[in-house]
Amino acid sequence: MPVVHITRGVPVVNITDSSKTAKERHLFVKSLVAELFSQCDSFYIFGGYVRDMIIRQKAAHTFYQHMSDREIQNPGKYYQDERYSSDTYEDRNTFPRDIDFYVPYGHFDDFVRALDVFFTKYEHRAPPVLRPSKQYSHHPGFKQRYKVFSATLPHKYNQSLCNISGDTIHIPIDVVTQRDNSDTGPWHFLSECCCNLLVRSKHEIFYGPSERGDLEVRSSFTASVIRSIHKKVTALAGPNMTQITCPTAAEIMKYRCNWVARLQKTSRRFRIINSPIKFLIVEEDTDKEEIKNFCNGEVVCAIDLQPFEVGDVLVRMCKSSCVLRWPSFLNLLKSDMEEAKLAEAILEDSNLVWTFECPVSKQVTDFSVNLSQSTILSLLDDGIEEVVQ
Repeated sequence: MPVVHITRGVPVVNITDSSKTAKERHLFVKSLVAELFSQCDSFYIFGGYVRDMIIRQKAAHTFYQHMSDREIQNPGKYYQDERYSSDTYEDRNTFPRDIDFYVPYGHFDDFVRALDVFFTKYEHRAPPVLRPSKQYSHHPGFKQRYKVFSATLPHKYNQSLCNISGDTIHIPIDVVTQRDNSDTGPWHFLSECCCNLLVRSKHEIFYGPSERGDLEVRSSFTASVIRSIHKKVTALAGPNMTQITCPTAAEIMKYRCNWVARLQKTSRRFRIINSPIKFLIVEEDTDKEEIKNFCNGEVVCAIDLQPFEVGDVLVRMCKSSCVLRWPSFLNLLKSDMEEAKLAEAILEDSNLVWTFECPVSKQVTDFSVNLSQSTILSLLDDGIEEVVQ
């Protein structure tokens, strides 16, 4: 948080190192994207980058609207001060920490050349080499269609006579490209929340799964997803979890654990309307009544019997009243997916249905997502309406 001093009744904000880093990161990423699009327009950006830039742009616009005539003369002086437009402070300081690129088949070399031009022009050095990624957490069926290359882009700043080496920011990037000559974007094969499925090209932003629809449908869906991001609500979109192709039981288990972890991460910032799992993060300022309502009056985990404490992530299935701590839930999830059962199911039916039975209440929750585009659009519009009211 910025350090604030009062001089003759006027707040003076000293920008901290973390504030400088956030600003420098934003400027570097903004320059990178602009230069890449100027050199090569045959690629797309998708995922968290698009979502976070929409959040930041909306909050920054609101912040500048609320500034007085005197303050507008030097907006940077107040931008990092939480007391100014405090309701926009967190969002206007939201910056993407990494970037996911999609480069269609046959254009990978063009993208690499554009990256080289940027680093030569701005960093006066060659860019890091893009290497095959082993950490991309999407399902094996996704990896059968796409290759993923990763690199960490360094950016030096704050260099001076007193600090010759300066400071360095690192921006991780993933570059997704097809294994064969097809024109299908990777967002058609992701089981994700709508807020993470927006795509940016050189000239527009659109909702990835609707790109094959007519112009009216595409525009309507994109507008609804952007509005829902502004209101911090989202919905789980397809493909159906039964369409996720995993050749082995071990890979199914790994992917499902990653999927649940991503869902939990998204729930920290968004209300996921149709999530089969509900999460609550217990913080020092979390309202006790909210905890009581979420936990149905329970004060200990239904599995490990440990009391709920500050810092815990609490988990509850939509069709069960039992509340679990996050580590207990993950252990239970893994034990529920015994290798033998999954291997047998793979042999019997390639379209696996993912259900989860609560060991205490015996209620079964279906984790599969099988909704039409129109249903997802209705969910988003209803969620936005609830927030507005």
